[in-house]
Amino acid sequence: MSQETVSEQDGSIEAGRPRRWGFEQSPVNIRTDLLTHRRLPRLEFAYGNSAKIELEYVRHPADEPPGLGVHRPEENVAGHIRSHDHHLRVGDADYVLSEVHWHTPSEHLIDGRTFWAEHHLKHHRVDDPGDALVVAVFWEAGEDHPDLQRLVREFPRCRDNAEIITVDSVDLTRLVPTERASYRYRGSLTTAPYSEGVSWIVMASPLTARAATLAELETDFPGGTARSAHPLYRRTIETDVPRVR
Repeated sequence: MSQETVSEQDGSIEAGRPRRWGFEQSPVNIRTDLLTHRRLPRLEFAYGNSAKIELEYVRHPADEPPGLGVHRPEENVAGHIRSHDHHLRVGDADYVLSEVHWHTPSEHLIDGRTFWAEHHLKHHRVDDPGDALVVAVFWEAGEDHPDLQRLVREFPRCRDNAEIITVDSVDLTRLVPTERASYRYRGSLTTAPYSEGVSWIVMASPLTARAATLAELETDFPGGTARSAHPLYRRTIETDVPRVR
């Protein structure tokens, strides 16, 4: 596993500020020495254990804004969830899940550390579709994850044949860790159009899958699908991760 080094002149930072975007871009490097510790609204995942996911290859040409920080096409496999039956409650707010997709290596960093992969669960608020929320989950090598294996197995066919592939009976509850501690901040989409005003919940505990499965995900996109980290500027990151004493 490797991470490409991106110079400032090729990326999203010029003279210490964003070239094409605002001051609330994602992803970011989460520094654990700069966190605001407090009690956060409770997360209640009501995803259900059986969902249909439609996998679609997505590609943005290199002449669009260089969100990846280098001048190359941006590509991924998006997993669309058409049913509105899968919800997340954050305190009193109710969000519906609409998409899941993967990045390799991880986009968010913890104290400069990258993980093998990261997936994003995209939601919108039920009573305000313009209110976007993304849950990010890290992946590292370990015990097998059958649902991830089933999905990743279809990525090459989806990409090479430009066809939408439906995967049935995916257990969405297995796409979030049982430990609910998280990091939360305001940011943006990490894919085009990189819109700001997005609520981010980065789960502190990673999920695990076989190294072979994660390597297959990496092989599908040898150039990587991770956008480079952006400055935090005046933003704060809140967390309910217990302090290390």
